[in-house]
Amino acid sequence: MKLTAEPITLNLVTTFRIAHSASDQRYNVVARLEHTTLTGLGEAPGVAYHGESQAGILAYLGAVTDLLGDDPFLIDDILNRLLPGSRAGRGSR
Repeated sequence: MKLTAEPITLNLVTTFRIAHSASDQRYNVVARLEHTTLTGLGEAPGVAYHGESQAGILAYLGAVTDLLGDDPFLIDDILNRLLPGSRAGRGSR
């Protein structure tokens, strides 16, 4: 399987506000997983108040690329091989 990831900046139409901050942009990562007959897309948000960043997510996905194996249907095996780290990166699958 081949995993690629690219940063994407979302320019929000409406300011996103929560109790401790407001933002007009979100810094996410789009992940693409390709196999001979399958393609999957995922998105991971780089949310600072969850301890995530766009750069950290990209680094995590780069580190786990070689751990995926060749069979996308062995999802339990794949998840067990993944390194601890970015929750957003793990969730982008």
